[in-house]
Amino acid sequence: MDLLIAFLVLIVSVLLSLFQNFSLLIPLGIGLICFISVGLYRHYPLRSLFKMALEGAKNSLVVIRVLVLIGCLTALWRACGTISFFVVFGVKLITPHIFILVAFLLSSLVSYAMGTSFGVAGTVGVILMSIARAGGVNEYIAAGAILSGVYFGDRTAPTSSCANLVASLTKTDLYDNVKRMLKSAALPFVICIFLYAGLSWKNPLSSADTSLVSVLENNFSLSVWTLIPAVILLILPLFRIPVRIAISISILFSFAVSMGSQQMGFWDTFHAMLFGYKPSDPTLTGILSGGGLIPMLTTILIVALSSTYSGIFNGTNMISGIREKLFDLSEKIGRFPTVVATSILSCAVFCNQTMGIIFTHEMVGKIYQEKKIDRSTFMLDIANSTTLIAVLIPWSIASSVPLTWMGVNFKALPYAFLLYLIPLFYGIQEQHKSKQH
Repeated sequence: MDLLIAFLVLIVSVLLSLFQNFSLLIPLGIGLICFISVGLYRHYPLRSLFKMALEGAKNSLVVIRVLVLIGCLTALWRACGTISFFVVFGVKLITPHIFILVAFLLSSLVSYAMGTSFGVAGTVGVILMSIARAGGVNEYIAAGAILSGVYFGDRTAPTSSCANLVASLTKTDLYDNVKRMLKSAALPFVICIFLYAGLSWKNPLSSADTSLVSVLENNFSLSVWTLIPAVILLILPLFRIPVRIAISISILFSFAVSMGSQQMGFWDTFHAMLFGYKPSDPTLTGILSGGGLIPMLTTILIVALSSTYSGIFNGTNMISGIREKLFDLSEKIGRFPTVVATSILSCAVFCNQTMGIIFTHEMVGKIYQEKKIDRSTFMLDIANSTTLIAVLIPWSIASSVPLTWMGVNFKALPYAFLLYLIPLFYGIQEQHKSKQH
């Protein structure tokens, strides 16, 4: 009963933060107090509980280091013109009958290079949606295609915070994970190409408003130098260069290009890296503003605070009863369906990817331990369920924030085909494997 009360308080706090629009850090702090209180009620010393919480937070350090670098990178890619380069030359490839397909492919490419869904949805996504509306394309279909694209990279890219979080939790190799995730997404991705090609043909652009493209060309020097920071992140991982080093090198080149090609001063560039980039042209303020280390601190604290829960759960075994029930459920319906069910519940309750991934990992971990299932399978199960399911929950920030930026609502979700196809095909594949054994 004590644990149930703690969870209910946490859930109510999260929902209040969602509806009242205050920071998720507040309900997470309340949740931490609740779980510590449960531990005290069960006669664990306060000092031991703090030590457990700290141990859990330490496990997030790998992800936090990457988040620090991503904050700097996303600001500098805006400042040096890398994002603008992708948009301008991507839009130039568009012909009326392939707009939706190009929107999907361009969003996929940029999100894989950047490793961030929000960063791409708030820049590339906003520009593509303005072109879609001006050209009479169904805005829900266009937004669904873009959402599929931005979460292709968010799930798969070695620079993605989600990919790094899953690798850290499951104690697996990031680059091996990337290969496995790409392989499991290959067929769904190809199917999406055909689906979006068909929708593109039925929903052609009646006219192409490229005014924003012209503004980008007037504000940035879009030489080949602006592409180098992205090329670095696409090429270095192929040689298994540690992701922190690859991002750091891209940051250095982005900094240099901002000063050289874009004529920004050193301190202006440094300020943008810390506090976020703000373009001088007001037309681009709502599209290209963002990134930066300081704005990333909230996400970093959310990851760290969420991770304290796992330390307390493991140290006190307070969720052992839930784990036992999920183990029994997996015996009845199978391993992956149980992970999917847990993911839906976790993401629906906690309304974001980070907590959804962490809680799903904690809840179903016993299944993999007891059945001696390898960590790579555990990783792939979470990557093919929780990471994507969080986006399909309409009130989750994983979908509500990008959709709000693109000016649409949850009606775009049915057209985000990749988010459905990856779990579906992976589930069918795993069911087929279990029957063979």
